[in-house]
Amino acid sequence: MVGRLPRVVATHWVHPEVTDYLKEFSAPVVPPEEPGVWPAALRFLDRTGLDLSPIQTHFFPLADGVAAFDFGKKTAECIKITMTNED
Repeated sequence: MVGRLPRVVATHWVHPEVTDYLKEFSAPVVPPEEPGVWPAALRFLDRTGLDLSPIQTHFFPLADGVAAFDFGKKTAECIKITMTNED
């Protein structure tokens, strides 16, 4: 269908600024924020200095989004994928 925006589906809450950015080129489907969960998690990480980078296993540019989602299905190889706005 001409003029229809692609759909981007987030599996968990994303920051409102990210949702606004996604709206520039897609029709995002984003679950509502779970009150208190993310602020508490961020405070915990700030307080403890816990480094989560070891579970950040793969990075993909946004242009390779389909490949990123396909790779994410390989649960034996992948823990967490981040899509970046860089090549």
